[in-house]
Amino acid sequence: MTRGQCDLAPGCIRDPQWMCDGDTDGDGQVNPVDSGLVQAAFGSTDANDLCSYAIDCDGQINPVDSGIVQSLFGVCQDPRDVCTTGGVFLGCDVTCDDDPCGG
Repeated sequence: MTRGQCDLAPGCIRDPQWMCDGDTDGDGQVNPVDSGLVQAAFGSTDANDLCSYAIDCDGQINPVDSGIVQSLFGVCQDPRDVCTTGGVFLGCDVTCDDDPCGG
């Protein structure tokens, strides 16, 4: 393990499961509903929201993610991989065992 960073789960599970890339509601088509769901989650830091709506895997849900979904309207490409989580920085010379939150 890298000191100063806790390793989190390697990915997340989208719920609902995407049938197409950008299909955030899992209905098998990419349309304004999917973009609206992303927009409704703008600014959220909830892990489940980040899993489903941070399309570019940058750790934030913003207009870029909505734009990506909009660019996919009307097509059904294979869903992209889920984002992986890189960990939470806790400070220098700290391990996960030192995390006061028990992480």
